[in-house]
Amino acid sequence: MLDILGRNEPEQFVGQDTFDITLNPVRKQLRRCTLSNEEQTIQVMVVWGVFVSNRAQTWLENRRLFAGFITVYVRGSVIPQWQRFWGVLSATQLALFDFEYKETRPVVHVVPLRKLTSAFHPSMADDERQVDVGPLGLALQFSEAGKDAPCSNFECRMYVLPDSSETAQYWMEALTYGISLLREFHHSGLDSGIPLKLLW
Repeated sequence: MLDILGRNEPEQFVGQDTFDITLNPVRKQLRRCTLSNEEQTIQVMVVWGVFVSNRAQTWLENRRLFAGFITVYVRGSVIPQWQRFWGVLSATQLALFDFEYKETRPVVHVVPLRKLTSAFHPSMADDERQVDVGPLGLALQFSEAGKDAPCSNFECRMYVLPDSSETAQYWMEALTYGISLLREFHHSGLDSGIPLKLLW
């Protein structure tokens, strides 16, 4: 510790106080702390606050990024099929609800996005692609799904079909923003895994 003349002075412990700070924005405020020991009592004025960027707040609160109808290519017991859902995309997951009752009924599938790496329109010129989603369809590429891949040519992709070119753009923008949040605030927490019936 340096005194006002820049000379080294031994540190002195007077006391301590505790601040309870959460990861939520707090306006700058003034707090008076009284610290004391056997020899002296002093008062310290502390100015503190918490700034959380809008992007971080979106991640922490798992805010909704977009919601709309979405059709998903799903593995069936015999043959695959397109199933229509009401999709709610938040910062950390994609929740799929019954398309008729929407969010008034329990969620049907929850797709955690922690391992989502990209969202794109699959090439129409690729004759070896597993799923033909047409010009509006999107592929969601995940880095891994879990321990058991359903087939040898498993790509770990989820194929979705928006209702129109306009909603396809909205979904793409929301997914791209969500991926940017994942990259910025990535963590190593565990999730329940991606339903394999939704992956190809």
